[in-house]
Amino acid sequence: MDKKLFLLVIAFVFVAALATRAMAMGIGVYGTVGGGKMNHDYSTGELIAPSSSSDFGGGAGVIFDTNLASDKLFNYRAKFGAEKYTVSRETDIDMARVHFDNIFGFGIVRTKMLRWWIGPQVGGFYAINTGEEGYRLWFTKGLPFLLVSPFIARLKELKYGGFDIGAATGLNINLGTNFTIGVETGFKYDFAWGTQKRSSLLGIYNINDDMTINGWELYGEVSFLFRFAGDKRS
Repeated sequence: MDKKLFLLVIAFVFVAALATRAMAMGIGVYGTVGGGKMNHDYSTGELIAPSSSSDFGGGAGVIFDTNLASDKLFNYRAKFGAEKYTVSRETDIDMARVHFDNIFGFGIVRTKMLRWWIGPQVGGFYAINTGEEGYRLWFTKGLPFLLVSPFIARLKELKYGGFDIGAATGLNINLGTNFTIGVETGFKYDFAWGTQKRSSLLGIYNINDDMTINGWELYGEVSFLFRFAGDKRS
């Protein structure tokens, strides 16, 4: 996780540095909430396998935007944030996620006070569970010498990473010469790969699964940004 998080941070700082050179940009913080439905496919054949989950959570982060107020068509928006959310699968699983989002916006309405934009987005993320679920009865196919084996186990680790693509739209409300309040909503489709580890009661038997996850999510967001001198409407 440390290596992937480090690479995400480096990429975000690089993009921010390029944008800062132009000084036609805004920087700030945001809060977000959202959820969706994911499909889970893992390698160990389970007789009663949870094939999907409902996810919901929220978080915060930092945001850069190259055009909040000026009368230009294009804006590039970059966000780096962290979230806590719940994956409701065979039980509720508490997760933490870091992500880096890139949005390419096109201003539909551009006035001195308001900018309404819309555009595609692409990003990357990494997630890991923050606690262990309680023991429960599993029915797993493929254990040695048995077609179906019941055993009591708990999920010890669930982690995955991947990328998402989608679309977003937002409204910038420009107050005075230097401040902007932004609202944003969007849709993403996630593609992720990872692993999960389950341990039986007393640690007698362990199962390590390779996982593939995909699905959709919707989100809403509010941001507060400071605009530099170059990002203004003349």
